[in-house]
Amino acid sequence: MVGLNCIACGKKKTYPELRKLGYNQLLQAVESPRNSLLHFLKDSIDRHVRNSMMHGGVSSSVSRHRITFIDYSPSKQMETEVLWTMSEFVRRTKNLVLTIFAVMYLEQEFNYLRLYCTVAAFKGLSKKQS
Repeated sequence: MVGLNCIACGKKKTYPELRKLGYNQLLQAVESPRNSLLHFLKDSIDRHVRNSMMHGGVSSSVSRHRITFIDYSPSKQMETEVLWTMSEFVRRTKNLVLTIFAVMYLEQEFNYLRLYCTVAAFKGLSKKQS
């Protein structure tokens, strides 16, 4: 999605350049005011929740109906705590899963479009040779 945004904005980046972007750079692109086309992804990914899940800072309290995510940044020597109710956790997880499905379907559409354009180009070549 960040790569498509680059194309839409007229930035020339190769696919290998885009593949080298780290998670932090991708999130910065999504959150940047200059990339309004990507803002629909803002609610799908929470940087602190993701970091917490990747580095083991998650605890839940079923009796209190909440989940606590603690993101610790060693470089900043700082903790960020995110509290979600169970209903918020379910809502945000659903949003993330739906976003993943949408991106998967989008990739299939691009593959179809690429094949369609390739066939059309071959048809155009064969007509010129006739």
